[in-house]
Amino acid sequence: TLSEYTNVAEITASDQFDPDSTPDNNILAEDDQDEETVVPAQADLALVKRLATGSSATPNVGDTVTFEVAITNNGGDDATGVSVQDNLPTGYTITGGSIDNGGTATGNQIVWNNLSIANGATLILSYNV
Repeated sequence: TLSEYTNVAEITASDQFDPDSTPDNNILAEDDQDEETVVPAQADLALVKRLATGSSATPNVGDTVTFEVAITNNGGDDATGVSVQDNLPTGYTITGGSIDNGGTATGNQIVWNNLSIANGATLILSYNV
């Protein structure tokens, strides 16, 4: 889990007198010091691979089977720049044009890049083999 990061800057020296602050005394209430806190975006991604509804878990050789990869963002912030890789075992042949959401196939590997999944949402990636 990432935590927040607080960045503090302070005037540490001055040749002239400052009537409302003292340089280098680490008192945030004075006007010679300030801070900014940043909390990095976080997402909690979970993946489930499953047969699509209507696809048989015991198909005959040559039958088409549809797989789904469900990615859920369980919270924090929206997830961006998400990439997913699915390596199919020997024996499967990817059916041309059947990969959704911009996935591309090289041999028996399917890759999806630069996906976005909103906080609390699920994205379903599917393809036929």
